[in-house]
Amino acid sequence: MKVPSTKRTVWARKETAILSDAFSTDPYLSEERATELAELLNRPARTVKTWFRNKRRKRSSLNTSSSIMPVVKNEPPIGEISENEISKIFHEAEIPFRWPSPEPTLLPTLYLH
Repeated sequence: MKVPSTKRTVWARKETAILSDAFSTDPYLSEERATELAELLNRPARTVKTWFRNKRRKRSSLNTSSSIMPVVKNEPPIGEISENEISKIFHEAEIPFRWPSPEPTLLPTLYLH
């Protein structure tokens, strides 16, 4: 039996501002704070908790995807890595690239999808 889905909650700008302000103070809600915000916004506490959870996930997702270059620990600087080693690093990180010039010592140009 299929569970009926709930409708998407639409937040007004004022509500989003209140929630964002509370989130910047502390991204984790206590039960009391969730109830307080829910009463202030005239929304169910569960909806407020969901907003906070989604905001944390979005922040986490943005933090992890903002890095263009793969992080390689204990590796020499790019100028000291051979073309094959750079190709291997980008291949393992699944980032397509091409060399901008015949000089393999230059950084590759990234093509992000």
